[in-house]
This record gives sequence, structure tokens and C-alpha cells, in this order.
Amino acid sequence: MKRNQLTTLYLLLVIVACWVSYPLVQTSLQDNNTEQKSYQISIADEKINPNIASWASMARLPGIGETRAKAIVAFREKEIDKNKIVFQSVDDLSRIKGIGEKTVDKLKPYIDCHILK
Repeated sequence: MKRNQLTTLYLLLVIVACWVSYPLVQTSLQDNNTEQKSYQISIADEKINPNIASWASMARLPGIGETRAKAIVAFREKEIDKNKIVFQSVDDLSRIKGIGEKTVDKLKPYIDCHILK
């Protein structure tokens, strides 16, 4: 076979392989989306109180992650002497560096700042 024929055959094989694997990739992506949604639902089922929660549980919140969660705990520990309840509402989280209005809006369904006595 000539080089052009081999190149054409190779390209044809690549196209067929892509065509055959496309449904598998789509199914995999859909499964990943389903896992992500169920993870978010499990977070919504249990509201997190930043006044008492560990950094690990806060790190699961959308837009927070490990670094911001640790910053929340550090801020809480620093401020706890001044106030019994550091975070009166979700909006108080905007006092943490790196947490702005958009992040606070994302957090509202997941946060409960009330402490039961």
C-alpha cells in the first residue's frame, strides 16, 4: 500500500473509533453529573452551622473548599471571645477574606447560623 492509502485508512479507523466511543463518553458524563447532583442534594439535606461546624464539613459547601473553610474556623476562634455567636446570619460570612456576595448567595440554602439552647 502506498503512504496516502495508509494515511487514509488510519484516518478512517480513527473516525470510526470516535463514532463508536461517543455514546460511551456521553453516558460517562451523564453519570458524573448525576453523582454531582446527588452530592449537592446530600449537603442540602443537612444544614451546616458555621458557628460550630468543623472545617471539613464546611469544605463540602459550594464555593468554599479547604482553604476558605479553615479561614472560617480561624476567624470564628479569633472572634469567639468577643461574641458568643460569631455568625448571626449567612451574610456574616462575607467578613472572611475570599468570601464575597456571590459566594454568600450560593451558601444560603446550606447554612443555618442558629444555635439551639
